[in-house]
Amino acid sequence: MRTQKNISAIAYHRPEVFKLITNALRKAGNIGPCFWIPHKGEGGDKPHIHLVLIGGFRTYDTAKLSSLWPPDIQGDVAASVTSLWRVTKNLNDWLLYAVHDAKYLALKGLEREHAYDWADVQCTEGDDDTLRQLIAEAEDSKVTMGDKTTCRLIACARRGMTWREIVLSGLVPMGQLSQASKAWHIIAQEYGVLHRDDTEGGADGIGL
Repeated sequence: MRTQKNISAIAYHRPEVFKLITNALRKAGNIGPCFWIPHKGEGGDKPHIHLVLIGGFRTYDTAKLSSLWPPDIQGDVAASVTSLWRVTKNLNDWLLYAVHDAKYLALKGLEREHAYDWADVQCTEGDDDTLRQLIAEAEDSKVTMGDKTTCRLIACARRGMTWREIVLSGLVPMGQLSQASKAWHIIAQEYGVLHRDDTEGGADGIGL
């Protein structure tokens, strides 16, 4: 497969060896920007590295691509980059899975033993600004994950809106008002924007 899209794979090199090789490949112009993160083994898998080559910088032939990384000889074992490359349509997804973000995993119905920090995600030399920008976008994308009405209510809370303003804006479908009002009470308290008119109208807080 020849592609200019984001593509990802897994490597079994030692992290320090992988870093040296990947930076050398980037410096030589053999690859574009690359992000990676070492993961501990889970479920019987060995420690490994998730890597993604950022699209739009060059065309890759995935049939030959893995051979750019020489094997890392560890005793009698030659660790390598797997030959299976996948198109990674959404870099936000790749990054959030890379750190095993709790909200992302929950939405995907996944469980993992280990969690990681953004500082664990590495990039090729000179591509730090690109990594920082994409991490910020991945963090922003979490705001819209999950139930759409809940996401709207959180956005309204961040803007300091009242329940009255939310209802009058039409942001919440009429058929969801009762349940949304209960969710709003919790959200508004969390974001410190619970107003007097939010509690008027009985237990549901629907009163305007």
